[in-house]
Amino acid sequence: MTKLDDADLVAREYATLDRLAMRRLDRTGWLRGDDEPWLIALRAAAEQRPNRILEVGCGTGEFAALLTAPEVVCVDASPAAVDAARSKGLTAHVGDAQGLPFPDASFDVVVANWMLYHVPDRARAIAELARVLRPGGRFVGCYNAPDHLRELWASVGVPADTGGFGAATGSEELGRAFAVVEARRAETEVLWESRERVQAYLDAYREMYGPLTAPTEPYPFRATRRNVVFVATKP
Repeated sequence: MTKLDDADLVAREYATLDRLAMRRLDRTGWLRGDDEPWLIALRAAAEQRPNRILEVGCGTGEFAALLTAPEVVCVDASPAAVDAARSKGLTAHVGDAQGLPFPDASFDVVVANWMLYHVPDRARAIAELARVLRPGGRFVGCYNAPDHLRELWASVGVPADTGGFGAATGSEELGRAFAVVEARRAETEVLWESRERVQAYLDAYREMYGPLTAPTEPYPFRATRRNVVFVATKP
């Protein structure tokens, strides 16, 4: 299994956004439950009443397009992601989380969802996220708990916790750069109607984990989504 912060893996994986799109669980399954991490993250950003928001690792720009602020800026290391965000009318730049191209104290809120585990020097990236926030500004980020989709990963022989940044380590790592770190838990369910739908989801991880084969039964297949939304405040 390739490390998720391997630079070559990240470059290959996000040269196009096809597999990223298929890792959206709503592309292949039915989602159930009220604790949707995106909604929790959107509320956490809105609580700050921000004028300027930065999303780092914006992907296709779908989350950034939902943010409510006079100015939303996107950054991603993938040119394909930046093009996708711009196609939605967003202001987007190619950039590295380890060296953001913005002055100190430029933003009220910085968002980084499901991307810090891809950064080789995570301490430097977190310091950068804090640097571009104004004093009292807020970091918001959605990440996985160690047992996220445990039922599925156990059925195909992949450890549920693949290491890197997540619910188990995030509070401690963020705490080195932020004054207060809150972890807002989110637990919901995904249901796949058929083996073909599970296989389509697993195929989106081929670059990271190698070929995986969907379980033969039971169907519909259910798994629990266990996520956390980190909300951190800059001193």
